[in-house]
Amino acid sequence: MPYLTRTALILSALLLSLQPMAALAQQQLSPQQILQQTLNRKESQGFVGKRRLKVYRQNANPLEASADVVYTDRNNYNVAIAAPFGIKGIQFNMHKGVNVAYFPDEKLYLFNGGPNTSYMPERIILSQLVNKPELLWSNYTLRREPDDITNLTATYVVDLIPKHTFTYNDQQYWQTPRRKYWIDKQHFHILQEHRYWDMSNQPYATAWYETFRKEDTRARLSEPQAPGGTNQIDLSGGGKNSFLTYSTVAEAEAREKIRVATPSYLPKGFALKDIQVFTLFGARIQVLNYTDGLNDLMITIRPQQNAFVTLLAGAFSLNLIKKITDLSHQAPNNYHSTATENRIAVVFGDLHPVELQKVGASLTL
Repeated sequence: MPYLTRTALILSALLLSLQPMAALAQQQLSPQQILQQTLNRKESQGFVGKRRLKVYRQNANPLEASADVVYTDRNNYNVAIAAPFGIKGIQFNMHKGVNVAYFPDEKLYLFNGGPNTSYMPERIILSQLVNKPELLWSNYTLRREPDDITNLTATYVVDLIPKHTFTYNDQQYWQTPRRKYWIDKQHFHILQEHRYWDMSNQPYATAWYETFRKEDTRARLSEPQAPGGTNQIDLSGGGKNSFLTYSTVAEAEAREKIRVATPSYLPKGFALKDIQVFTLFGARIQVLNYTDGLNDLMITIRPQQNAFVTLLAGAFSLNLIKKITDLSHQAPNNYHSTATENRIAVVFGDLHPVELQKVGASLTL
């Protein structure tokens, strides 16, 4: 037998002997390892899909929404809301790490947003995880469920169970929801997500891809252009309008020359992610973002919509606040509001309503 032929046969045998071991290693991944690879995936394969979201609220029919997604990587994607009618046509574009949001009814084109201005499409629509694994491990018990098939794609299934509870009216509750993820085994995209308030199989929110196709999407994602006749708003901070992100309260107060209203009570396990100040046509909105590694707590503080604010901010920004409110109502969040004569705060996110009320009561507006 020629030497090269013998060598080829030996190498082939070695490769074949390694394949079962590699498959076994993949099967034995812990839930922590699966989520770590989801956080650190190489983004080597894009996809196109239609994302569906269904949210069940108390004593009401489920709210349903959908979005068309073209995704290359974390810095390049397009999300276009397809339903319901009230928010149809809203688009979120990330191009080379720069965010654009387009609101067709208001003819508003917001551009030059930083990557942190895209929390809603990434967390709610794309099911992206917060890259805070140390918080995730400390606040949740992770359990690997049997593997599954989703959109003809082999998936890992990971259940994340909250560790922190509270007592109300002599009953014990989780302070945050339990979540379950279906994760593409090959490229670690999150294909499906369920949220629960108990250990049942009845989620109060489900998100999944009705259609999903992996492909090289780079040619589909050209640099976004403002449609004709739109009011173009630069959010970079170079003009009167901005949407800027700060890592600390002190930094935000020093740069923006404002007092940031922070809560004196935070639920167990939550830590500040960042602080944002959204200035639009004179109206200034504070956005405080907290996370426990999986679930979100957000606080928005804005002026009351009185005659002075209407004159100062103009119809554009107030209409936008209304549209964002409609958009947020489709999200699987709970909400609590509190107000003074001059300002209104909305505390919302993936928290039990009792916990949201505690956070709101601790604010000094």
